[in-house]
Amino acid sequence: MACSIILCTYLGRLDRHRKRSVLQFLYESGLIYKEDTVLDKGSRLLEQRHHIVSLDQADLTEADLSRAFLVGIHLRWINLSKANLRGAFLAEAALAYANVSEADLSGAFVLGTNLKAANLIQANLSGAGLVEANLFGTKLSGADLNAWCELRSPSQQVSKS
Repeated sequence: MACSIILCTYLGRLDRHRKRSVLQFLYESGLIYKEDTVLDKGSRLLEQRHHIVSLDQADLTEADLSRAFLVGIHLRWINLSKANLRGAFLAEAALAYANVSEADLSGAFVLGTNLKAANLIQANLSGAGLVEANLFGTKLSGADLNAWCELRSPSQQVSKS
């Protein structure tokens, strides 16, 4: 599911601070969480959550998301190029195929986030914590990689081109 035409058009026209306000509203309203399933101890389905509003392919270029607290957010194929994510906390987020090129993630904490095939070319990751992040196929050429990483899977592959 891609971002609705109206929402994508609206987001593309906003300044960086208003983009943050819209994203914060959608997040705090529970409208953009990752899809997930909640099971009980007997593996019986208790709850199945779906994101209501898709931000897939949305334009959040230059958005100011500094110190944002985003857990379980669903942002595949999103454009976060040149975004300010300094000091942000991203946990269990879905950012596969996202464009995060030239973004500032300095001091950000990224826990268990899916960054598969994301574009982090020339991103600033200085002082960022990448813990159990999926970086398979992630493009990192020109990125400041002075981050601390804890990748639990020995099969993690990162593209430097």
